[in-house]
Amino acid sequence: MGLNERLEIFMEAGLESVFRKQWALCCMARSGVLSMGLELYAPYAPAWGVTSVRMPEGINSSQVLAEAAARFNVIMAAGQGESAELVVRIGHMGGVDWADLAAGLHALAESCKSAGAPIASPDYLEQSLAAYWQAWNDGYPE
Repeated sequence: MGLNERLEIFMEAGLESVFRKQWALCCMARSGVLSMGLELYAPYAPAWGVTSVRMPEGINSSQVLAEAAARFNVIMAAGQGESAELVVRIGHMGGVDWADLAAGLHALAESCKSAGAPIASPDYLEQSLAAYWQAWNDGYPE
């Protein structure tokens, strides 16, 4: 039943709108991460549904994830395998919208700061939202 409901929502929105939103969320996440001064785990050929962030030297992803969940009620994921303690993965697909991603970026920034990582730009949210709307207006790459 849940799958049927989600597929109905998907079809009502239309593929153009779904692709446009996914690309805009991808651009928003990547812009926000880079504005914070953090490094993308995969800087080229981004996945449109998840953004992986390399933690700064000495910062453990488990600590950042625990802080984000406890303080902000935002659930993100660690890397996998050897990158488990080095990477935070931010999911932004399906029912996620720009406001959800803004909350996730804020939780990431504040949790990184609590763990001792400097955040380069205080206006990372403004930059990420500007990237979202720019990508939304320009459309997705084909």
